[in-house]
Amino acid sequence: MVVTLYNGVICRMRKALKIIGIILGTLLLVLGVFLFYLYRKTQPEAMARFIKDNPGRASVCLVQNDTVFAARNIDSVMPLASTVKIIVAVEYARQVAAGIVDPTEMIDTADLDRFYVPDTDGDAHPSWMAAVRKKGLISGDKVPLNEVAKGMIRFSSNANSEYLLDRLSVDSVNAGIKRLGLIKQQPLYPFVASLFIGQGLTVDQIKAMPEEKYMAASVAIHNKLKTDTAFKRSFKPVTLDMQRVWSDRLPGGTTREYTAILKKINRRDFFSAAEQKVIDELMEGILDNPQNREWLTHAGFKGGSTAFVFTMAMYATSKKGTRTELAYFFNDLSMWESLLLQAAANEFHLAILRGPATRNKIVEILNGK
Repeated sequence: MVVTLYNGVICRMRKALKIIGIILGTLLLVLGVFLFYLYRKTQPEAMARFIKDNPGRASVCLVQNDTVFAARNIDSVMPLASTVKIIVAVEYARQVAAGIVDPTEMIDTADLDRFYVPDTDGDAHPSWMAAVRKKGLISGDKVPLNEVAKGMIRFSSNANSEYLLDRLSVDSVNAGIKRLGLIKQQPLYPFVASLFIGQGLTVDQIKAMPEEKYMAASVAIHNKLKTDTAFKRSFKPVTLDMQRVWSDRLPGGTTREYTAILKKINRRDFFSAAEQKVIDELMEGILDNPQNREWLTHAGFKGGSTAFVFTMAMYATSKKGTRTELAYFFNDLSMWESLLLQAAANEFHLAILRGPATRNKIVEILNGK
């Protein structure tokens, strides 16, 4: 009787283990299929196909050595998100070169924190603060102005960009749009402050607000943040619908015009030597990596994203002398689409930069072949 009972237990255990094995095997198979799917979807060719297949939601302009290799919807004005900070960086460089601002001036971090709203920037500002502290660049809670500008570009700190818009003056930054020869670029305004506009209003009310009134409200809130340290504590989480309205109303631009800005930086014949030096220092953080310096003479980029937008503007000059300017903008993305596109971005860039063979494969897809 004991033996029979024992054998029954062993039998049931074997069946249970077999079932567990089947379940684990199935899960591993599903995981394998998912990872293969993810791998395929994050390849540079997949990104190129997404651009080709979504003409209403994607724009791309690719130029190498002054030859346009791909141009899709290059005159469509789309929200730029943080990529617009290139405009701020260019104005900062102009004012440094002109002696209007001193890049070594020590800025109180409390003046930056006035514009930092937690959980609205993907921890970009705290990450920058941690980095400059680690490097010993903060002294007595103060940090050099030039590091503030670097934090705006390299870490995409919205608080730093808001501070610089104020310090340089929004009007001066927007005057730079004309100096750069941009026609379709929409004017900048304090977009951290604009997050507060929807507090207490409905989505329809924000949608119906005229652009001038919307921008004026953003400037007024910006000034409130600057002078009233308690004001930002009134901020309440923004619903996804309200985020959509905010995202749609961010300053817009075109990939044609952003590749034109990149060309001015990359060709090194538009800005003064003093301006170019500052722009290089802000934009070319990628060259801090010795491996990148082995094959690149110059390279810089600025990207941006919201829950619905993913944008990128990048340039490079290889050791062989090949100059590349690339801008691509996506809008109206789902969270999953945004995740996949951002995961594919680096390989997409490398495929274009590695040489004609890999570039041509991408270009053929972008051009519908």
